[in-house]
Amino acid sequence: MQSLLSLELQMDIMQKLFFFYPYTLTGRQFFNFFAGISEFQMAVNIDLLIKKGFINPDAIYLKNDIPHIRLGSLHLTEEGFEHTIKYF
Repeated sequence: MQSLLSLELQMDIMQKLFFFYPYTLTGRQFFNFFAGISEFQMAVNIDLLIKKGFINPDAIYLKNDIPHIRLGSLHLTEEGFEHTIKYF
């Protein structure tokens, strides 16, 4: 699981969500931005950002113990927005 975590990917996710805050990415935008990255790797990194309080917790759901992304809920929390302002 450790090899799936990527600080660079997490920063990229935060930056993309920052630009669209308080809205979510469309499916097309999401797939254009993150083409080539598996849903599982995305979900693992988003889950870590959720645990830090930066992303809406409804953005990930489990099905058969496998995390999946719920695009309609994938957006920054207010804390995530403020954190991103400080670092970008």
